[in-house]
Amino acid sequence: KKKKKKKKKKKKKKKKKKKKKKKKKKKKKKKKKKKKKKKKKKKKKKKKKKKKKKKKKKKKKKKKKKKKKKKKKKKKKKKKKKKKKKKKKKKKKKKKKKKKKKKKKKKEEEEEEEEEEEEEEEEEEEEEEEEDRGKKNCSWSWCNGTLLLQFIAKKSNAIIASNSLL
Repeated sequence: KKKKKKKKKKKKKKKKKKKKKKKKKKKKKKKKKKKKKKKKKKKKKKKKKKKKKKKKKKKKKKKKKKKKKKKKKKKKKKKKKKKKKKKKKKKKKKKKKKKKKKKKKKKEEEEEEEEEEEEEEEEEEEEEEEEDRGKKNCSWSWCNGTLLLQFIAKKSNAIIASNSLL
C-alpha cells in the first residue's frame, strides 16, 4: 500500500511537472507568437509609413510638375501676347508710313500738275504776245521761224525743269 501511494505520488508529481512544462512551453509559444505579431505589426506600420511617405512625395512631385506646367503656359501666353502686340504695332506703323507716303506722293503730284499748268499757261500767253508782236513788226516767214525756235527752247526748258523735280 505504501509503495502504491508513493508511486501514485510520484506519478502525480510527474504529471504536475509535465503540466508545468507544458504550461511553460505554451507560455513560451504565446510569447513567441506575441513577439511575431508585434514584429509583423511593426513591419506593417513601417510599410504603411513608407507608402504614405512615397505617396506624399509623389503628390508633391505632381504638384510641382503642375505648377511648372502652369508657369510655362503663363509664360508662353505672355510671350504670345507680347508678339501679337508687337506685330499689331508694326502693322500700325507700316500703315501710317504708307499713308504718309501716299499723302506726300499725292501732294507732290498735285504740286507738279499745278506747276505744269502754270508753265503751259505762261507759254501760251507768251506765244500769243509774240505772235501779236510778230504780226505787227516783221514779215511773216522770218517771224514764224524765230517764234518756232523760241517755242522749242521754252518747251525743252520746261521738260528739264519737270525732270529735276522728279
